[in-house]
Amino acid sequence: MALKETSEWFQLWSPYSRAALVIRSLPVSVDQGRDVMSIIDAMNRWYAAWNAHDTAAVADAMSPAGTYIDPTLDSPIDNQTTAQYAVSNVFETYPDAHFEILTLGAMSDTTGAAQWRMTGTHKSNGRPVATKGADFFNYDLVTDRLSTVVGYFDVLSAQKQISG
Repeated sequence: MALKETSEWFQLWSPYSRAALVIRSLPVSVDQGRDVMSIIDAMNRWYAAWNAHDTAAVADAMSPAGTYIDPTLDSPIDNQTTAQYAVSNVFETYPDAHFEILTLGAMSDTTGAAQWRMTGTHKSNGRPVATKGADFFNYDLVTDRLSTVVGYFDVLSAQKQISG
């Protein structure tokens, strides 16, 4: 997917669609008179941290009270545990994990969603794995960070690829 900046507007062109998703990425002003990033910027920071395999940046992308949950977890986890989870479950299992963003959009100043494709090589058997998923985000304007991330992905497809 190519990101093309045109003035203050961005166009996301997906290879899976002939249409473009056009979004505006401008700072949002809050009562304290300071500018904060947009939900789009916050989501991009999240995926940049994951793709850099930077656990400190994963934790920093979330508010101190932020939570994360996906199909592999029984209940939401906090931002520090999310960073540890990233290392222990994802990066250790798929040392070359990479998230390609297929679509990304804001529903409001504080909510957004993204569809992604994760590719990586399973460490224990060397098999390539590609799976699709989606994340839903809430953004905290006060902390200028993500407050919740709810992830969904195709667990069965990944398991089938691993087992052959």
